[in-house]
Amino acid sequence: MRTASRTTRGFTLIELVVVIMISGIVATMLTGFITRPIEGYDKLSKRATLVDIADTALRRIQRDVRRALPNSIRITGGGATLELLHTIDGGRYRAGPAGDVLDFTAADTGFDVLGSLTNFAAIDLTSDQLVVYNLASSGTANNAYFGDNRQTLTATGSNANHLQLAAATQFPLAAPNQRFFIVDTPVTFSCDLASGELRRYDGYPIASSQPNPPGVTGAMLANRVSACNFSYQPGTATRSGLVQLSLELTESGETIRLMHQVHVDNAS
Repeated sequence: MRTASRTTRGFTLIELVVVIMISGIVATMLTGFITRPIEGYDKLSKRATLVDIADTALRRIQRDVRRALPNSIRITGGGATLELLHTIDGGRYRAGPAGDVLDFTAADTGFDVLGSLTNFAAIDLTSDQLVVYNLASSGTANNAYFGDNRQTLTATGSNANHLQLAAATQFPLAAPNQRFFIVDTPVTFSCDLASGELRRYDGYPIASSQPNPPGVTGAMLANRVSACNFSYQPGTATRSGLVQLSLELTESGETIRLMHQVHVDNAS
């Protein structure tokens, strides 16, 4: 009786090498298809994060610039530092014959407000200061930084329709439209490229020369800052001033740059 034999056959070395080579080629192709979208998503995510940080910081600066005392913008540090005087309220003083007028021929201690102040509850009547007809951010004439056209308010006798000054003051010039402003603090935005930070400073004394940075702790608005520039074109009788803001952020080889422009009221 003949018994059938079954032949068992395995893979040869050549076949194994070919399979390994084909598997490697397929894996390489699949890796390219998978990693490129992941890398693209990662880069897009980093850029989106940088854009969000820069846009938030620039919008914060815009908000303060729009509240700046007319003609109080000043740029130093080669465009790395911007300072302004922040207004909290404003209105028109009485200049007519009836009522308590603001006298520009002698030192005066108070005056009636035409209408009323809209933000009186937010005014600090122990430290906020009244400014009349600010024309410059440098020099000694009609410059609130120098101080010839500003005076601290006092709570005694002050209300939404009448303001009292802490000391009798003769303001140098009357405003053509009888406007006055109330300033609560200077505000400085300063870029430090060594640390890669953009910071906002406030709550420090008004000074004729710009402190850089001020002697207070600043709030960080943005990090990863690789470049920034502030510039200011003063207004004229026919157009408002223009502040240009440029901020560049970099992280892991990804760089974005945003630019904003802000029109500034220069009517004092």
